[in-house]
Amino acid sequence: MHLLAAQAGAAQQEGEAIDLGQTPADILFLSAADSELMMLAGAVDRAGADNVRLANILRLSHNLSVDLWIEQTARHARLIVVRLLGGPAYWQYGVDELTALSLTGTRVAGEEGDATPDPILRDRSTIAPSDWSHLHALFTAGGPENADTILAHFTDLAVGSPSPSAGRGQGWGESLPPNSPGTAPSSGLRPPSPTGG
Repeated sequence: MHLLAAQAGAAQQEGEAIDLGQTPADILFLSAADSELMMLAGAVDRAGADNVRLANILRLSHNLSVDLWIEQTARHARLIVVRLLGGPAYWQYGVDELTALSLTGTRVAGEEGDATPDPILRDRSTIAPSDWSHLHALFTAGGPENADTILAHFTDLAVGSPSPSAGRGQGWGESLPPNSPGTAPSSGLRPPSPTGG
């Protein structure tokens, strides 16, 4: 698993294109929320998954950066999940390019970065609507157990069979079995268990 760390003083300047230099993997996850990236990095570490790459979408704010990332990394993926706070307009070029990539067979799931589902991102996703809704519920609930479940769902979605049943006729596979997300404290801290564990 590769998590691209933010570096002090290395913030992308307006108009500056950067190359993430991220190696290809079956599963890619993008988010502007460091807390989500760290939550999934923990799940990847616990699972020992080496086929997952995580990146902060803020590093892909320049169109050339998006083009480089798609050419070097995304076009090799089986599943790409993007969490966007503010909907598709927040990263319009990237959303459009991933939509085009989805037409080649790569599964793409665009998720709203908060608790309110975004119908545009849902409709542009190429996973079954029930899978999209379930992932959204898991992300909204948060917590390490849900991160482990999210990673397991990512893996299931990445290896599924093509089927014209989801999204705009570009969808994939059967929906995943229902599984209710666990709840996590909104503060991000878990209270001590009565057994001391």
